[in-house]
Amino acid sequence: MWCNSAKQVAQSSDVIITSLPSVKAVAEVAESEHGILQIRSNTKIWIDMSTSDSNEVVRLSKLANKQGFRMLEAPVTGGVPLAHRGEITILVGGDQETYLEASPILKSMGNKIIHVGEIGTASVMKVITNLLAFNHLWALGEAMTLGNKSGINNKILLDSILASSGSSFVTETEGPKILDGTYDYGFTMALALKDLELGSKLGQQLNVNLEMTENVRQKFLEATNKYGPEEWSTKVVKLLEDQTGTTLQS
Repeated sequence: MWCNSAKQVAQSSDVIITSLPSVKAVAEVAESEHGILQIRSNTKIWIDMSTSDSNEVVRLSKLANKQGFRMLEAPVTGGVPLAHRGEITILVGGDQETYLEASPILKSMGNKIIHVGEIGTASVMKVITNLLAFNHLWALGEAMTLGNKSGINNKILLDSILASSGSSFVTETEGPKILDGTYDYGFTMALALKDLELGSKLGQQLNVNLEMTENVRQKFLEATNKYGPEEWSTKVVKLLEDQTGTTLQS
C-alpha cells in the first residue's frame, strides 16, 4: 500500500515506525501539516528508531500521548555490519507494557533488544555508545599512524592490534576499511558529527566535562570541512595521514 504522507501512514497502520537522519526531520514527520500526530487514536503505537536528542524524544512523546498514541524510542546500535546481517542491537525507551506489546516487531528487526528504561533513556544510551565508537576510531588512527611512522608494515600493524588487548569492535570493522583505502563503513561524516554534537550537548546539560569526546568532535568537524559531509566517517583518520605525510593503506 502506497501512502503520500506520514499522516496517511499513521491512519492506515497500527504501529508506525520512523527512522530518520536528524532531530529536525523527526519533528517534521511528527508535527507538520501532514504529520503522524495530525490524527487522534487510542490504539496506535509510534516507534521512533532515529538517533535523537533525549529531551526532544520526551517532548514528542508527550505530544503523542495527547493524541492518544503510545510511543517508544528504539535507536539501533552495533554498527553497519550487524545491521546488514539483521543482528543489530535495539535500545528501547518507554513504558514496560508498550515495550512488551511491541517486542515481537522489534525482535523481527534485531538480534538483541534492551529495554533501557523510561522514554528518553535509550537516546542517551545510543549517544554514549556512539561517543565510544568515534573515540575508538580516532585512537585507532593515532595508533596506526604511530606504528607506520615507526616503520611497521600497515597490515602487520593492524593484525597485531586485532590480536591484542587494544583491539575493539571499531578496530575489527573499520580497521580493514582504513587499510584498503576506501574508508567505506557506510556511515557519513555528517551523521557522525550530528551524533557527536548530541553527546557534547548532553555533557553540557549534565555538567560532565567530555574532554576526549570534545577533541574528537573537533577532529570530525575539521574532517567534514576538509573532505565533505557525505564522505565516510572513517576517513577522519586521513587527517592524521595528511598531517604526518603517511599512508595507512596496505
